[in-house]
Amino acid sequence: MDRPDQAPAGEGLIPWFYRTLRNAAIDRFRRREAASRAVEAFARELETHAAPAPEIEAEICGCIERLASTLKTGYADALQSIDVQGTPVKAFAEQQVFQSVMPASPSFALEPR
Repeated sequence: MDRPDQAPAGEGLIPWFYRTLRNAAIDRFRRREAASRAVEAFARELETHAAPAPEIEAEICGCIERLASTLKTGYADALQSIDVQGTPVKAFAEQQVFQSVMPASPSFALEPR
């Protein structure tokens, strides 16, 4: 307890502590519920949101491409593929795993025996 001197005069320290603890727990649950409601509202908004007009979408893609050019290659590739080209995240991840196992330009050559 940082400031036991904040306990009201005439009230014991232990009852004050439990009341403060109870109020802190209630505040935490209220914030969690508020955050949950905000996420649900955002999900509903996404479901009902119409796709942007083609010129707006092109502008958004241009912004994402400019942003991607400032990132590390792996991050830029993910942003470009998933957000601009619309590749599903799972498909992009599988493609990355495949490319790490089978590089585009292998450093070895298969020679007939």
